[in-house]
Amino acid sequence: MSEFTIEECWNLGVYSYPFYRSLIEKYLHLELLNKKGCLMFDAGCGSKICSISEIPKNVTVIELDIDRKGIHSSHKAAKEKGYRNFHYITGSLTHLPITSEVFDICICIDVIEHLPDKNNAIAEISRVCKPKATLIGSTSNILNPILLFDSLAPKVFVKPLTEKFAPGHFERHKRLNPKKLIQLFKTHGFYTKNITLLGFPPFQPWLYHYLKKEVPIYAYLWILFDKITNKPPLNILKEVIIFNAVKNKQ
Repeated sequence: MSEFTIEECWNLGVYSYPFYRSLIEKYLHLELLNKKGCLMFDAGCGSKICSISEIPKNVTVIELDIDRKGIHSSHKAAKEKGYRNFHYITGSLTHLPITSEVFDICICIDVIEHLPDKNNAIAEISRVCKPKATLIGSTSNILNPILLFDSLAPKVFVKPLTEKFAPGHFERHKRLNPKKLIQLFKTHGFYTKNITLLGFPPFQPWLYHYLKKEVPIYAYLWILFDKITNKPPLNILKEVIIFNAVKNKQ
């Protein structure tokens, strides 16, 4: 599967910053190197064929999303491209229509912040994962000043700003900080191997990375913030939490 490539870095003019999804893919590929074949769960694939750009053919992937139209679109696209190792299910992460302890790997990318009931969702993910299964993914960080404002400020202020800088993306998220995320994983039987925080602009960076549009003035404020927060302890203010966890033996 290689219809698109995950680049390691994105650019805002001459400023280059790590693209967090490339780190997720590195974690996943390291896991797959040690497995000849496995069953993987994509918890919240959206309207994509898969949340990950490269999946070996010997890995069977169960794709799940609550959006029936998105799942139908993804299934159709996978079939047209000849991918036979992808299977699609419409369902909720809080009530998975899947038997227990079947998956070797689970990916959950940019999904947790969208879930009203995060506790039951992680409990269900834990239930369907085998002991020693790996959970890899990302979520947004409530400690980031802009995301904190987005989460707590009145909608009358937040929605117009969101529509200006990221049209079509307004949603009142209930985010976690890294410590609470680790605690949530621990509650449901996961040991967190690694937590990494990386920056990602709260506007539409793809317009400037791919279309080479002129970088707006407000982007330079984000660049300054990203530079300042590149090292501990200020990196706790970065936008994205990347996690790599393992389900404990029972």
